[in-house]
Amino acid sequence: MLAYYDTQGSAYSTIKLNVEGSAKKKRILTNPGNPSAHDILDISLVELRDDEALVKTKEYWYLRWYDIATKDYISYVYKETNEQIYLLVWKNGHWLIKSNAYPPSSDNDTENE
Repeated sequence: MLAYYDTQGSAYSTIKLNVEGSAKKKRILTNPGNPSAHDILDISLVELRDDEALVKTKEYWYLRWYDIATKDYISYVYKETNEQIYLLVWKNGHWLIKSNAYPPSSDNDTENE
């Protein structure tokens, strides 16, 4: 994660909280054969400044959490195609994700949150 995210940004904080929450519940996405997937379907540069860039993407997400305790997938599935806006910052010779905005899940199920 550190190679892609500005650790001072909100995107890093959000992902860190999600990972820690899943770990507490003993849920993973990395078990062998897990069908989870992510694809960037479209990407465009909205604005470029000296040390910041605004990027818009269209992304497909399919996430299946595996419960280590029950040795089975939980019933909640995150399956979304959405548009996201990323604010990137130029630090130490690399573009890093500082923040990103995206719509809430269309099914409003918060079982995994």
